[in-house]
Amino acid sequence: MMNVHWSEVSDEVTKVYLVVAVADPQQVMLAWGAAIPVDLGKALQRDLLAGVLKNQSVQDAVQWMSVQVGLPLRRLRIPVCSTHLEFTTLRGVFLYAEPFVLPAYSQHGRFCETAFGELNQVFLDWLEAGTDVPFSVMFCW
Repeated sequence: MMNVHWSEVSDEVTKVYLVVAVADPQQVMLAWGAAIPVDLGKALQRDLLAGVLKNQSVQDAVQWMSVQVGLPLRRLRIPVCSTHLEFTTLRGVFLYAEPFVLPAYSQHGRFCETAFGELNQVFLDWLEAGTDVPFSVMFCW
């Protein structure tokens, strides 16, 4: 189980970026995302850790998060890091079906490194969720 301390988010930060990422059958990372208020990010994190995405598909997860956010998550072009969108911190969770597969987890870790640029802190924990395929939910700021 993951334990995220949101107190590390500066009071000056009003939005975080929510990203849902999954590897397609050709092992290319696909991602959906949206900028959301920090408080909504905290609420989504609590729901996530409470198991709301247990036994869900990636499509169901994206749809559920879109409903919670109040707008459809949009497909991201990778890399997402640009001069207009820079992140220093990423906190996320890797959801997997049994058994835990290190190469899949590592692929999501590499995605964090390449898609978001040079981050000061990266936390990508894992959560057994019985999902159809492994995917990750990340909060960046």
